[in-house]
Amino acid sequence: MGLMQLMPSTARRLGVRKPYDAAENIRAGTQYMKELMDMFGGKVDLVLASYNAGEGAVLKYGRNVPPYRETRDYVKTIGKRYGLTGRQPGAQTEVPEPQR
Repeated sequence: MGLMQLMPSTARRLGVRKPYDAAENIRAGTQYMKELMDMFGGKVDLVLASYNAGEGAVLKYGRNVPPYRETRDYVKTIGKRYGLTGRQPGAQTEVPEPQR
């Protein structure tokens, strides 16, 4: 739902009342990303996989990117934006500061 494409259960867990309110949705989505960064020790590929498939899927597959085509494609596509290409899966990566 909304800009950050939150699942209804995730939005509820994060206290979102108006999922289509841009500010509330972005606040919750960035909070969720931070929680995933903490959960997976800053391993951006696992954070991206969790954001796409859910943290339960990443945990189910032993803290690895699940073997779902959509998720692997998502991690690859978004990972390129963070310069993850050519790195080992699970490699810890500094997340660049957003440009202003």
